[in-house]
Amino acid sequence: MSIPRLFTVEEWEQIPDPPGGRYELHHGELAFVGYPVRQHKDLQRKLRELLDPVATPKGFLVETEYPYRPLPENEVWGADVACVGRSRHDATEKWLLGSPEVVIEVKSPSNTKQDLYDKAMTTLAGEGAGEFWIVDPNTASVTVYSKTSGVHIYRSPLNVPLPLLGLTVPCNRCLTPVSCGGLLQSAFLFICEALTQNRPPRPALSSSSFIQGVSPELRKMTGTLT
Repeated sequence: MSIPRLFTVEEWEQIPDPPGGRYELHHGELAFVGYPVRQHKDLQRKLRELLDPVATPKGFLVETEYPYRPLPENEVWGADVACVGRSRHDATEKWLLGSPEVVIEVKSPSNTKQDLYDKAMTTLAGEGAGEFWIVDPNTASVTVYSKTSGVHIYRSPLNVPLPLLGLTVPCNRCLTPVSCGGLLQSAFLFICEALTQNRPPRPALSSSSFIQGVSPELRKMTGTLT
């Protein structure tokens, strides 16, 4: 039985993108990622525009469709929305080495539970990573994978802490299942109503569990990912 050959980053660079999307490199295998539809792209852009004024004074850049290499070999992924330190971005020649400090994934119909879990674990294994968010408008939830405190799922009326920017953002008006126009309006409220008061610190887990493998806490919580 032959073992599938894994692509290196250098080999991946030479492969032309297919019609309708692009290839990312996931664990040495080509992963097709379709171009986002307009509603998805509009939400990405809106989140970037609303986060950027808060992030920029603190030395962070917010971008959409941001490429990064969470691990040194066989990995090139793209973030729907990334918040990354300006100094790290400026020092990047092609793609960020490691992961952005915060990666936000807007859940699409094509995303499976396993796909999202794999992306969360791979992202958090990367140098620099802090949090991985899954924003799911259909279930009105925000799932946060934190490198220091495990998995947290937020629904209204809970607030979602964003420690990197010193914010606590309310969940109650941002992710109710709505039409496209309402979704963009909710995303606006999600950021614009950000509070400057932080939640109390949460108990920390060892970050090495993400680098060496999946932590027991996350294995138990996997079934709660929507």
